[in-house]
Amino acid sequence: MTLATNHLGHFVLTLSLIDALKSSGSARIINVSSGAHSAGIGAIENIISAKDDDGRKQYSNSKLANVLFTYALAGMLKDKKITVNAVDPGGVATNFARNNGLVHWLKHRLYYLKNGQLLTPTQGAETIVYLTSSGEVEGISGRYFQDKKEKRSSDISHVHEIQEKLWVTSVKLSGIDLNSH
Repeated sequence: MTLATNHLGHFVLTLSLIDALKSSGSARIINVSSGAHSAGIGAIENIISAKDDDGRKQYSNSKLANVLFTYALAGMLKDKKITVNAVDPGGVATNFARNNGLVHWLKHRLYYLKNGQLLTPTQGAETIVYLTSSGEVEGISGRYFQDKKEKRSSDISHVHEIQEKLWVTSVKLSGIDLNSH
């Protein structure tokens, strides 16, 4: 469910829109990830069985999948007028993680509040809006952003073999591929 919600749905939607994006003249794809991607250890292996499921580990891996997908797709579209970037909106004060229980949700909010990093939803959306509309990032692709600045994502997110493995797994699970567009 975590992989389907946080990655596969985005994968299918994005690839389904590629023809329209190609015909638009220029387009920008923004994948919303999270700093939690840094705790990811690779493409999600435990797809079928919920045995040994650790929600936080699966979330981190799914957010890593967003970054891996961003880099792979940016490489595949490098000759097109479509940019692809990932963003970490930061610690946004919403009900995110509330379904993990009140204690986990409060820990999440208190962590960002204590560090002076708890953002309003409007503040959390600023970098996303910046990436979709600013001339400053026009033509920039295959990057990771936070606070309207480029930031280096985790080392593992730059491993091409893992990007390729995720791509193959995503195609197999979804039945859709870039080559079909």
